[in-house]
Amino acid sequence: MAYTYELHPEIGILLIRNAGDTWTGEDILASAGAVVSDERMEPGLDWVYDLRTVQEAIIGVEDMECILERFSTYRAEGRVASSSASVIVRTEDVNLHLTPTLYKHRAGRPEELFEVVQTLEAARQYLGIQTADWNAALTD
Repeated sequence: MAYTYELHPEIGILLIRNAGDTWTGEDILASAGAVVSDERMEPGLDWVYDLRTVQEAIIGVEDMECILERFSTYRAEGRVASSSASVIVRTEDVNLHLTPTLYKHRAGRPEELFEVVQTLEAARQYLGIQTADWNAALTD
């Protein structure tokens, strides 16, 4: 498994953390499948992908099409809310720019529901979560 995840309904997020230096389309699909199958998962949570340890992203066009289809199905089934935001936290060093850009344009969702930032603090700000609430949830 190349990821871990934490559910934080008290602040309205799901935090997926990369556990290695590579992030693949299979990782995205596997993590999404695990999350939506978790009985504790609430559909309205915003998804935060912490990919700061990633050195290489291997996500092809076919992978992206599978990801788009899978998330469309999850939304249609009510497992992920249409209003859920997706935030990718990455460093400047990793060429993840094309993946989120492609997803953003192909997903057919409002652009304000998708953001790429460089720090967890920027993710917190983007989602409008108070600092004290964020810190309390993530340090428990």
